[in-house]
Amino acid sequence: AAQPESRMVIPCDFCFEKPQSAEKIVSLTCEASLCQAHLRKHNSKPTPKDHVLVPRNAGGSLEARKCLEHAQLLEYFCQDDLECFCATCSAAHKDHSIVALRAEYGKQMIKSQIDKKEKQILGDIQSSEKKQLADIIVLRKLRDKAAAQSLLELQARADQTDACLFLKDFYQAQDRQNRKNEKQETGMVVVRETAKT
Repeated sequence: AAQPESRMVIPCDFCFEKPQSAEKIVSLTCEASLCQAHLRKHNSKPTPKDHVLVPRNAGGSLEARKCLEHAQLLEYFCQDDLECFCATCSAAHKDHSIVALRAEYGKQMIKSQIDKKEKQILGDIQSSEKKQLADIIVLRKLRDKAAAQSLLELQARADQTDACLFLKDFYQAQDRQNRKNEKQETGMVVVRETAKT
C-alpha cells in the first residue's frame, strides 16, 4: 500500500527554542514565515502598507509574486499590457491604464459576487415564472375540459323537444358553468398571490 505523502512543514523564522509550524502566514515583503504566536506580535505593531501577509497555501510561489527584474513585490496591473509589475517598472507603463492590484482584486471580487447573486435571482425568477406558467396551463386545461363537458350537455339538451325542460336544463347548466368559472378564477388569483409571496 502506498504511504500518504507527508506535507513539508515550514518552521517559523522567529521561533528559536522550539520551532513552530509557519504554514499559515508568509510575509511577501521580507519573505518571513510566521507562526500564529509571532503573527499576533507582528499584527500588534504598525506595519507599512506594502508589507503584505498571505496564507502559505494561497497559491503560487513567492517568486511568482515578485518582479523578476527588481525582486520587488508586484503591486500594479497594466490593463493595456495585461501584466503585473512592481513600482520600479512603472516607468515602462507610463500613459497606460494602471490599477493597484489590491484595489482591482477587491473590485473584481465584489463584481463576481454581484454577478453570482444576480444569476441566482434571475434563476429564481425564471423558476417562479415556469411554475406560474405550469399552473396557468393546468387551469386552462381544467377550464377547457369543463367547457367541453358543458358543450356535450348542451348538445344533448338540443335534442330535447320540450321547450320548458330545455330552458330549465340550459339555465342550470349555465349556472353550474358560471360557478366553475368563478372557482377557477379564484384559483388563479390564489396561484398569482402565492407566486407573488
